[in-house]
Amino acid sequence: MSFYILAIIFLWPLVWLLIIIKRYYQELKSYWQEPVLKHPVLIFESDDWGAGPLEQSQALNDIGAVLSQYSDSSNHYPVMTLGVVMSVPDVDKIKKSEFKNYHAKRLDHSDFLLIKTAILHGVEQGFFDLQLHGMAHYWPDNLIRELQLNIKLRQWLSSDKLSRTETLPSALQSRWINTEKLPTTPLTQNEIETAVKEEVNVFAKVFGFMPKVVVPPTFIWNEIVERSWKKHLVNYLITPGQCFEGRDSEGKPSGNGKKIVNGQVSKSGLIYLVRNDYFEPSLGQTAEMAIKALEIKTKLAQPTLFEIHRFNFIQNNELTENALQELDYLLARACERYSNLAFLSAEELADKYSSCNKDYIEKSYFIRLLVYMERVWANYTIRKWLYLSGLFIPVLCLKNLRK
Repeated sequence: MSFYILAIIFLWPLVWLLIIIKRYYQELKSYWQEPVLKHPVLIFESDDWGAGPLEQSQALNDIGAVLSQYSDSSNHYPVMTLGVVMSVPDVDKIKKSEFKNYHAKRLDHSDFLLIKTAILHGVEQGFFDLQLHGMAHYWPDNLIRELQLNIKLRQWLSSDKLSRTETLPSALQSRWINTEKLPTTPLTQNEIETAVKEEVNVFAKVFGFMPKVVVPPTFIWNEIVERSWKKHLVNYLITPGQCFEGRDSEGKPSGNGKKIVNGQVSKSGLIYLVRNDYFEPSLGQTAEMAIKALEIKTKLAQPTLFEIHRFNFIQNNELTENALQELDYLLARACERYSNLAFLSAEELADKYSSCNKDYIEKSYFIRLLVYMERVWANYTIRKWLYLSGLFIPVLCLKNLRK
């Protein structure tokens, strides 16, 4: 009888371990694959800047004034990466064509000189870093087709000669798909390669250097787009933690569901980074909430990449002032909370991942194991199974060894 009891005691956790591994294999694998950081890392990831409303120049100067008040132990300013859009619709020309032909107004147009100046000043000072968001925040053929069919969209185009693309219907904001019908279909390889070449070259012409980081509009892209970016010397791709290749029958982003982690190398050779939280004050996502997110990510030895869009700073004076105050408060609290906080750009972080920089990336397998247990424990669903199986005991013991 004692033999059977011992066998049950031994087999019970083993069977449960196999069940949990089988059921949550992707999550468990990703927790080990993602590098372990030695320091808290904070990055603001902001999209939609560039060609567009002229009030951006003042907004960028105001943001820079806040960022430049703070620094980490290496005297680096906090970095806000700017996902740059290289053009907007040329309203007058499109209207003259009776909405049949697409025309663009690029960021190198004289209208945008102050915006470009504010961007480059921030880059020179070190509190802005640039990412390619796209030649446009839409696929031009999709926009023209909808303009011919949709009166409300014509009103959108006519409401402001420098269109705010963030107010477009969500599906139209995606760049690398054909939205004529749902579910969407991919663009042709020739269309993609031609467009990627154009946007990379225009970025280089406007700013004087090639883009190294890209963030696809609405996070929809595919492997052909990736290969084209890589061909044109883009190295890093910002993701939401998974790949969306199109939109489903309801217009929602759809993908393969596979989890992406920081530092992961794609089939094309691009290195992925993951935006893993939000800081959008105009949507009620406050500095207090952001601090809690920073604490959680730091505990898991992950960087904190906050998504924060342009619209927080250009809608109206009240929302802009609130966003700047929240940004200021968040940085003050973060610096106070973490003496070893590191302010990096996404490109700098990706460089450290790819080079396995020993000052930032943990090499000890034992410490990585402890962090792994922390990451597993943070998954509420897996944690319930650990309690049920009794496996919570070794997991807790290991994770609590971490200082």
